[in-house]
Amino acid sequence: LAAKRELKAKQAALKKAIQERKAAEEAKKKAKAEAAGEDVEMPPAAEGEGAEEPEKEDEEEEEEAFEEFKPVDMDEVDIFGLEDISDVGGGMPLFASFGFEDWATMTLRFEVNVLAHSFRKDVKDPDRVGIPLEHLAFYYGKYFKKTLNTKFYGVDSIGEVLDMIKDTVYVCKKTKVVGSRLPEELESWNILAMLTEEVRRERFRRVEMGDESAKLKLSAPAGPLSATPQPGPASPSAGMRVPPAVRPATTLRPSTMPPRPVAVSA
Repeated sequence: LAAKRELKAKQAALKKAIQERKAAEEAKKKAKAEAAGEDVEMPPAAEGEGAEEPEKEDEEEEEEAFEEFKPVDMDEVDIFGLEDISDVGGGMPLFASFGFEDWATMTLRFEVNVLAHSFRKDVKDPDRVGIPLEHLAFYYGKYFKKTLNTKFYGVDSIGEVLDMIKDTVYVCKKTKVVGSRLPEELESWNILAMLTEEVRRERFRRVEMGDESAKLKLSAPAGPLSATPQPGPASPSAGMRVPPAVRPATTLRPSTMPPRPVAVSA
């Protein structure tokens, strides 16, 4: 609903801008003609057949301008059928309705996915099939040089943090090892925005129905929202650019290890 209201406001602003531009052009022509000592022809009065033509022309121009900003019902967009998430129609990106919590959870999806795959590659130990849940915060700090703060996400445990992105990662019930649902090699990072939008829609639907438990309780940043890590522009070929702020500060190889966990089978 908020997105639709915003689109209507943009349309009204666009219509006003078109009218103001035309008025400015007419005034400029009039001033130029007066300076040259020419007779200025005023547009026909709003009566008779002659007055209908300019009005029709104005409507056609406005329709052409509006076509570019045609409202899109985001609920009707096939999320996983998109080729370009930066334009789902009318110039609107898939992430047009993202709030702070959506950008934060999308970043978390990227980080934990990369961490899960990189750990297995770096340790080169068949007995270590993944990161134990109890050690995830340790390795997160080693790889990304920052703390995985549960309070920031409004929860009390790492497991609850991962529940927010269970479409991307999982915790094995038997071994309590963290794994990724996404393949190690992705054709595009767009999937992260798609998963985030799918969850955002469901959360919004539940909140609209009165389910207060669906609301996320992330701690909003003290500074401007622009300081939050956000993905750069995307294209069908290149996909979503990985946010520089969340790229690992090292070569994704921890310098130290916590106590070696008990060997587990795959």
